[in-house]
Amino acid sequence: MEHAFDMTHIALVLFLAFLGGTFISKLRLPSMVGYILAGALIGPGILGLQGPTAEIQWLSELGIILLLFLLGLEIDIERFRSSMKTALAATLWQVALGLALMLPVAFYFGWSLPLGLILGFLVALSSTAIAIGMLKDLGAQGTHTERLATAILVAQDILVVPMLLLVGAFGAGTPDAWALARVGFALAVVVTSMWAIFTLCRSPYWCERFGRLLSIGRKQPVIAGLAFCFGAAALTGALGLSTAYGAFMLGVLIGNMGAAGAPYRIAIEPIRDLLLMVFFLSIGLLLDVFFIIEHWIEIALLLGAVILAKTILNIVILRMLRVTDYRAYTLGAALAQVGEFGFVLIAAGLSSGFIDRDGYQLALAVIALSLVVSPLWLGMVRSYLAYRHIYLSGTKPDVA
Repeated sequence: MEHAFDMTHIALVLFLAFLGGTFISKLRLPSMVGYILAGALIGPGILGLQGPTAEIQWLSELGIILLLFLLGLEIDIERFRSSMKTALAATLWQVALGLALMLPVAFYFGWSLPLGLILGFLVALSSTAIAIGMLKDLGAQGTHTERLATAILVAQDILVVPMLLLVGAFGAGTPDAWALARVGFALAVVVTSMWAIFTLCRSPYWCERFGRLLSIGRKQPVIAGLAFCFGAAALTGALGLSTAYGAFMLGVLIGNMGAAGAPYRIAIEPIRDLLLMVFFLSIGLLLDVFFIIEHWIEIALLLGAVILAKTILNIVILRMLRVTDYRAYTLGAALAQVGEFGFVLIAAGLSSGFIDRDGYQLALAVIALSLVVSPLWLGMVRSYLAYRHIYLSGTKPDVA
C-alpha cells in the first residue's frame, strides 16, 4: 500500500507539472516556465506535496546530464565553426564584465567573496533550452541570429568546465599545489577533447570507424544512446570534470556523425520534452519560497541587475564585434537569463564549501526567476525595437 501511495504521489506531481506547462504555453510563454512555477507551488513552501529531499537534488543533476546530451546532439559543428571567433570573444568578455559587476554588488550587500565570484560566473551563462526555444518561436530557426546564439551558448557551456574546476579547487580555502595541478590537468583534457571532436567530425576515416561503433546500438538507439551518454559522463566525472560536460561533448560528437548519428537524434528526440519537464520541475521543487519572501528585496534587486546588466553587456559586446544593431539587441535580450549549467555550478559550490546554504538559495532563486521572466523581457525588448524601427523607417524589422 505504501508503494501504491508513492506511485500515486509521483503521478499527482507529474500531472500538476503538466498542467502548469500547458497553462503557461497558452499564454505564449515557454512551457519550462510553467514547470518551474508548478514545482514551486508543489514544493514545501506552498502546498507541501513534495519536500526538498536529496532525491530531488539527484533528479535535477540527472536531468542536466540527459538534457545536455540531447542539446549536444542538435549542435552542428560546422555552423559553430563559422561563428567560433565571435562566440569565444563574446563569452570571455561576458565573464570579465560579469565579475567586474557582481564583485562590487557582493561587497555592497556584505556577501562573501566566493558568492560574488559565483554570481559573476552566472552572469556569463545563458540557458540553451530557453534561448534557442525563444528564437525558434520568433521564426529565427536556421538564420544567422540562431547560428550566432548557438555558437555563443556552446562557448559558454565549454567555459563552465574551468569555472567548476576553480570552484572545486578553492572550495576548502587556498588550494595546494596538488589541487592546482588537477585544475591544469582537467583544462588540458578539455582542450584535447574539443580538438579531438573537431578533428573526428572532419575526418572521413574516423567518422567511418566511429560510425561502426554507433551501429552496434542501431536496433535499440534509445538504450544505446543513453548508455553512451552515461558512459561519457562517468569518464569525465572520474577525471574530475563535470559529468554533464562529458554527456554534452559526446552528444556533439554523435550529432555530427552524419548518417551514423541520425538514428540516435531521431530516437531520443521524443523523450526531450519529458526530460525538460522533469529537470525544470525539480528546480522549482528545490526553491525555498520562505527564503525568497524573507529576502525578496535583495533577490528582486539582484534579479533586475542580472537581467538588465546581461542584456546591456551582451549588446555592447556584440556591437563591438560588429554584429548588426537589431540582431545584437535581440540576442542580448534572448541571452539575458542564467543558464542550466548555473545549477551545476552552485551545487558544486555548495558541496565543496565554496558557498553556504543561504548563498546557494540566493543564487538558485535568481537563476530560476531569470528563466521565468526571460520570455517577458525578450517580448518587451522586441516591442521596443519594433516600435523604434517602424517609427524611423515605417517597415517591420527582420529577426534574421
